[in-house]
Amino acid sequence: MPLSKYPEFLNLCVYYHHKEWEMTENLLTGNAAIALGALDAGLEVLTGYPGSPATTVFENVMEQRGSRNVYAEWSANEKVAFEVASGASIAGARAMVCVKSVGLNVALDPLTNFNLTGCNGGFVILLGDDPGGWGSQNEQDGRLLAAFAEIPILEPSDPKEGYQMARYAFELSEEHGIPVMIRTTRKFSTSTGEIDPQSDPAPGKRKEYFRPPEGWISVPQYILQFHEKLRQKNLAIAGQFESAPFNHISIEGKFGLMGSGHAFTKAKNVLDSCSGGSLSTLKLGTTNPLPQRTLEEFLSKVPEVLVCEDNHPFIEKGVRELANRLGIEARIYGRMTGHFPWPGELSEASIHQAVSLFTSMKPLAEDPEAEAWQYGTLKPFPKGCPNINIFDALRDAIQELDIERPVLVGDSGCGVRSMSLPYQTLDVKLCMGSSVGVAWGMVKGGINRRAVALVGDSSFFHTGISSILSAIHHNADVMIVILYNHATATTGQQPHPGSEQTASGHPGRGVSMEAILNAGEAGFVKRVNTEKTAELKDAFKEGLAMKGMAVIIADGPCPMLTHD
Repeated sequence: MPLSKYPEFLNLCVYYHHKEWEMTENLLTGNAAIALGALDAGLEVLTGYPGSPATTVFENVMEQRGSRNVYAEWSANEKVAFEVASGASIAGARAMVCVKSVGLNVALDPLTNFNLTGCNGGFVILLGDDPGGWGSQNEQDGRLLAAFAEIPILEPSDPKEGYQMARYAFELSEEHGIPVMIRTTRKFSTSTGEIDPQSDPAPGKRKEYFRPPEGWISVPQYILQFHEKLRQKNLAIAGQFESAPFNHISIEGKFGLMGSGHAFTKAKNVLDSCSGGSLSTLKLGTTNPLPQRTLEEFLSKVPEVLVCEDNHPFIEKGVRELANRLGIEARIYGRMTGHFPWPGELSEASIHQAVSLFTSMKPLAEDPEAEAWQYGTLKPFPKGCPNINIFDALRDAIQELDIERPVLVGDSGCGVRSMSLPYQTLDVKLCMGSSVGVAWGMVKGGINRRAVALVGDSSFFHTGISSILSAIHHNADVMIVILYNHATATTGQQPHPGSEQTASGHPGRGVSMEAILNAGEAGFVKRVNTEKTAELKDAFKEGLAMKGMAVIIADGPCPMLTHD
């Protein structure tokens, strides 16, 4: 169920969750267009882990699949999602894994092996990057990880291209036996545009499983030949990208704009809305490997170029290296020259400002798109949120024990609400599943107060479980509070391995956290209903006062929940 129905909850961690399939037949948002393109390409297996802005691609596939047989799975984490999708590809199915920017970090291990073994059925990585960090703990650029893994990158500039690229990505992947990344961003995901799905041919026949002579086996004896095959695949793809339909050159002046993805759309909007002389443009849709001949043609005709891209100066660096290698004396501007700020999302106003330095275009007095995320401005808890009772009971337990305030370490998710009024007690928060390890590390680092780790139930199954097992093994002196709200709450109530329902709405076996903890001999493990505030406070008092590990499962379903 989309969170857009609950505007009071939107400012927690989901800043741009939209029900994108509520559009007209051919007018779709960027993520809805990619989803439809994947379906029309013959997608059979869809996996992922929730995280904006990638989540709605998954949800749009589910809404638009109709009678098409698509297996969909919200996996325990991104590594598992990648592995399930890669297995489906090896078996011959076309598969797609949906992850957000930081989620690709979790899947990096299988990615940097599957790129070597190669795929069978088309394999697409849908990556939702988050320039500006509107819903993430950083604003990393996933293209750097894709380049590290030596796989192709496609960046759609509008929904029509998103639909076309989804079709193209599966064909490209299958033709060369290589994973292909489609990189999107926040602004692209909610942009709208018309598509024409009837104009494209139907997908080809499903591939059959086969075993190559060396198998699909990434081991030392095959690494060198696999890596050389990967290099040859990229050389072939680089040549193919020279004639790809997603790169366009327009020569109209001596100063040029070069851009990729939705950043180019923003740049084009600036040019269309202002006068100031003719500018040349190069729109890049294929950004790894970069199309060398296309770039060489553009740079040889346009001596000054401003590179517009979101996040890292990925293209800017590549173009600079290419120009230097080929002896082209074009001057290239962007983040590396200070014409765009390094942090934050590229806005039309910042593009306008940079272009005005080189043309007769007048600079803007202020940025009408300026947005800022201010810590402590989270909207009130939704009515009935179990975290209110949890944080109140924890505060009251500390006060009644009359002890020094514990160090409170959180994970991604609902636990971050403890950083805001009226609590303001959260001390540390890094990433999914990190709280237990960080809390124990702080104890070993010399903190002389009780360390409390907040773990969401989805985080528990994501990567928290390995930290907890390690903590058990090392007799960690940490109190762990599991915020058991029965869903991956902050991204749209998606199920996790503890849920009784799967992504497809079918019955699932809910994995018991207590059974895992008891099997691991965690020792002190208590489950308390969050509505029983006195019992919850007493459990916290007991856990805070003792030495060693204490695990308290604070059980209260999210009020937005429609499944369990």
